[in-house]
Amino acid sequence: MNLTKIKNECYDAMVEAIKSELDSEGIDCASYAFATVDTNDGYIELPISRYDTSVVIVHDNDNEHDCPLLCTAIEKALPDWYAIEDEWQEENPEEDEYEAHGFRDEADYLNWKYG
Repeated sequence: MNLTKIKNECYDAMVEAIKSELDSEGIDCASYAFATVDTNDGYIELPISRYDTSVVIVHDNDNEHDCPLLCTAIEKALPDWYAIEDEWQEENPEEDEYEAHGFRDEADYLNWKYG
């Protein structure tokens, strides 16, 4: 697997993990996400929070050697939490009480109720 493909897969997995966390916890409470990417020789663990990102490479053959250059390259390729939050908010605009019940706004509701 080449480096570009690994970085892209890690990026995509992390975007999905962050958006999933935002879906389940909401934008005010989501603060941590985790993803795993399988590789030909093991897997990559990607824990990320609003403030910190790390990369852990686990080899199938129980080889415990570190891969600092690969970890750094993947870390630099991962998305920024806040950028994904912004994207998520654009995809999931908050509905107010009136919109949730099919009205454009309060004036639309009042017009329907009293008009």
